[in-house]
Amino acid sequence: LGLHPILDSNLQVNAMAMNEKSLTFDFSDNLYVNNNQEALDIFEMFSYVFCVNGIEKVNLKIDGNDISELPNSTVPASCITNRLGINNFESSTNYLYKTTPVVVYNTQTINNQEYYVPVTKRVETTESDIDTKVSIMLKQMEYEQPLSLVQQCSLNEGTLQIHLASNILNDNESIDNTLYNRIVKSASHLENVEKVLLFIDDQEITPVEDVNGEVDNRIKI
Repeated sequence: LGLHPILDSNLQVNAMAMNEKSLTFDFSDNLYVNNNQEALDIFEMFSYVFCVNGIEKVNLKIDGNDISELPNSTVPASCITNRLGINNFESSTNYLYKTTPVVVYNTQTINNQEYYVPVTKRVETTESDIDTKVSIMLKQMEYEQPLSLVQQCSLNEGTLQIHLASNILNDNESIDNTLYNRIVKSASHLENVEKVLLFIDDQEITPVEDVNGEVDNRIKI
């Protein structure tokens, strides 16, 4: 309740094929948009849902014909890659290619249900090391206390270790469960990251039992 589908209910998949690191959909002629923002919303959806598990690109066809863009839009369909992001709120594709994407999870309440909502923050930086990316990610997250690193991160065999300042702990020396999940979810989108571990004062921290009932606003395939 309160969430609405981004695709037309009459849209049908005629065929689909996987070729190495790309996924191709052949749809019926029901991909309707009115402007660039609506087209980008659809392209972001395809990127976010399907550019996982080794898939780096999504190609679109309509009734067997390759498309370079959707009618009423100038956004190129070639932008549907694992670097596109989600909820960019940017309709200029030139900006997409000049920035580094960092996914940040915040929360939003819709009809009394709290959802984790991912938003891609696009940052103009030439730095590509993991510490810079994690620092940017933490800086972009909404929280009552500033989130910061106290020592370098380590990324070994897909496991990312993040050492955080202790100012984010509750009075009982535990971490807020929602904050923990937001950091882990956000960091999991960083390149080559398969598992995330959080540390405070050199001690690994884990969340308490989740009783808040936040829901991922994401389709599971």
